[in-house]
Amino acid sequence: MTEPSTRHPSSSKLTGDVLMYALELGMPVHYLSGFGKHLGSALPAYSRNGQLRLAQYRRYEDQAQKLELMKEIVTTKIYNQATIFYRHGVKEHPLKQRKASVAAQKTIDQVRGIEGLAAREYFGYWSQMLKGNWQFSGRNRRPPTDPVNALLSFAYGL
Repeated sequence: MTEPSTRHPSSSKLTGDVLMYALELGMPVHYLSGFGKHLGSALPAYSRNGQLRLAQYRRYEDQAQKLELMKEIVTTKIYNQATIFYRHGVKEHPLKQRKASVAAQKTIDQVRGIEGLAAREYFGYWSQMLKGNWQFSGRNRRPPTDPVNALLSFAYGL
């Protein structure tokens, strides 16, 4: 007669071959308890993180590359905000001009300024887009003062 298993019902087994293959690929393997507590890790002999961090640092130090990366991020953010407007039937809005103006900016602070203006304009339309009992008079945080801002802060935190 065999003893009943004391393992968590949703746990799985990892063979030595699978573990070795993951390590050869440079993948760390982390062991967790059935409740999600970290028990330990098997780490590869080498890590790609060092090379990645060096490449990130080089990009951070190169002001021209940093500015271009920031322009790409802000342009994409504004594009996504405009997509929300489109889905809610808001056809005319200032985000179109904000998105177009990002490329012409010469400094990171100028790009940040455009991002801030776009965020203010984006959240300025929320009261028109929300339906039902939801009300929104503007973005606030630390602490959020209404249910919509509480949900936004929670989502950003995730």
